[in-house]
Amino acid sequence: MVQSMFSQNTEISVSQDTQNPQEFFQELQEKSGYTFFYLQDWIDGLELPENIPNASLSEILDTVLSDTSLNYYILEEEKRVFLLQNTIIYDELPLSFYPQGDTVLQSRTAETRGNLPPPTFFQDEVVQRQQQLPIARVGRADERDLRSSYRLSGRVLNAENGAPIPDLAIRSGGRVAVTDERGAYELELPAGYNLITTSAMGIQDSEREVIMYNDGTLDFVLQESLEQLEEVVVEADAVSNVEDAISGSEEINSEEAKDIPLVLGERNILEVAKALPGISSAGEGATGLNVRGGKTDQNLVLLDDAVLYNPTHFFGIFQALNPFTTEKVNIYKGAAPMEFGGRL
Repeated sequence: MVQSMFSQNTEISVSQDTQNPQEFFQELQEKSGYTFFYLQDWIDGLELPENIPNASLSEILDTVLSDTSLNYYILEEEKRVFLLQNTIIYDELPLSFYPQGDTVLQSRTAETRGNLPPPTFFQDEVVQRQQQLPIARVGRADERDLRSSYRLSGRVLNAENGAPIPDLAIRSGGRVAVTDERGAYELELPAGYNLITTSAMGIQDSEREVIMYNDGTLDFVLQESLEQLEEVVVEADAVSNVEDAISGSEEINSEEAKDIPLVLGERNILEVAKALPGISSAGEGATGLNVRGGKTDQNLVLLDDAVLYNPTHFFGIFQALNPFTTEKVNIYKGAAPMEFGGRL
């Protein structure tokens, strides 16, 4: 946790009654002769140990900051102490920086101090985003416990009522974790920068940038996602299910006659009627239609309420209806409306 250029052997005695972090560091600054640099937000809420032993500056800082996310760096030559949140200040380059066989590498290897692993940097794939995402820093960097990945755990809660959210997927790259019934999760993430996304039914999707310095916890408080659907009307009226009160009625649209073969280049609507069930003809060259076994003289053919006694001519090859002026043909194979009389 400590990165210093030289060790401090002078014992310092601090007041045991001081519980204010700012007053504590002010007293430590006066008695040690070192100037402290930090942000006020970092030490707000810092709980000081009940017994702070008389010890060197580095030992006192180790005791006070052991259970926090703060590290420190002592610059001996200028008598300055820098408090850092999560991170470590490296005053040496890692051995991987030097080429093999380099004289500096050989001299560094011979030193008693071990090699420091490379520090945590943001990865190259981090891109500029239009929307600023919240950043969470997890754990405290420790040069004695530097690994390639760390464990992230926590709980996911509903922002409306504080209830845990189960079966929520938490993704980062190819790593996925799902919350249990208590809303708890656990995920192994690479050291450094990670982009975490959350998704679940009925919960707003979210993204968050996380920097892993060590094992730690991170809780999520997410909003519900409700979509307003359009009105759905369900009716159970049996009368509305009846499309037509007259059975055996058919309707032929003149446009549908385009799909049948032409007779000498002319559409024939009556030929379409022959394809309907219950309607037939006596054969080629026969005039008229036979509806459900009836005779041709039992049919009533109306064109705009005018009676057509012979709807075909030239032995039934040509029809008397103009397909280009006829909009539709209504055929009644069973009971017909009263206005048509007793004809079929």
